[in-house]
Amino acid sequence: MTRALVRLEPPYTRSGGHYGDAIPLTRGPRLVRTQGMGRWHRPRSGVFLTRHDRTVLHVWCGQGVQAADAITATDLPAGEFLCGTCEGRAVGAGHPATGTPLNEALLFEPRSQAPPPARCPSYRLMEHEVRDITWGRVFPCPACGEATRMRAAGGPYNSHLVIEGHAPGPDLYPPCPFHRWDWPSLRDGVVRCGCGAPTRAVAS
Repeated sequence: MTRALVRLEPPYTRSGGHYGDAIPLTRGPRLVRTQGMGRWHRPRSGVFLTRHDRTVLHVWCGQGVQAADAITATDLPAGEFLCGTCEGRAVGAGHPATGTPLNEALLFEPRSQAPPPARCPSYRLMEHEVRDITWGRVFPCPACGEATRMRAAGGPYNSHLVIEGHAPGPDLYPPCPFHRWDWPSLRDGVVRCGCGAPTRAVAS
């Protein structure tokens, strides 16, 4: 079945990078997703990379989708979800709305409201922060309290020690309001965000 094509924005970026072998696309599918995505997205721009003979679509929420892996649609399939960020940004830029009912099929999950990570962030701790922990013995994770141990990571030329990966326990340290659990740091035996910000808001 032929999918209706819609206008795409130029692939303009302020980052200074450029596609030396790319041809900008002026039209593309109205909706796109891959098998691994939990919702449909609206393409913002696209390029055809002549050197690699492949097309990449950039959606309004910031992700890139390889056209070879993409599933496209003209209308949102019944019972499925549309990315709220894509819809809001596309409409704000002057593109027609899809007509998706608010709070029914639009899906927006702010990163700041994301649930705790499936993997304890202690694996992000730097080697100099954990190297005093005895190798081989089981110890309570300083970030969440779960029983864990050390392991070696990296290759033969950049080998280093990390805390073995595990699911976070119930005593996971409070999230930073700026970085959540992305920047753990072990200081004086306590894990907190590396930025040093307080984990509790102060009422004005």
